[in-house]
Amino acid sequence: MRTTPTPPSACPGCKRPLQAASSAGNSVPEPGDFSVCFDCGQILRFAQDLTATAAAESELSLLEPAKRALLSSWRARIKRTYPGV
Repeated sequence: MRTTPTPPSACPGCKRPLQAASSAGNSVPEPGDFSVCFDCGQILRFAQDLTATAAAESELSLLEPAKRALLSSWRARIKRTYPGV
């Protein structure tokens, strides 16, 4: 697992401060990459400056089905784990 510092921003879903991104592998976030807030399950996209923004449905619809399913799976897992969010 690798954690990479990112410029401070806030999750658009829950307003939690975000200042890093973690990956299961050894990858680092790049502009345009997707992520998921581990507090509320909001699907995020990294802007050019690597701040986190809400991913638009139109952006998600352009993803390969497998990548879209992975993001949805993580979001569902977070929602099950933290049902109040």
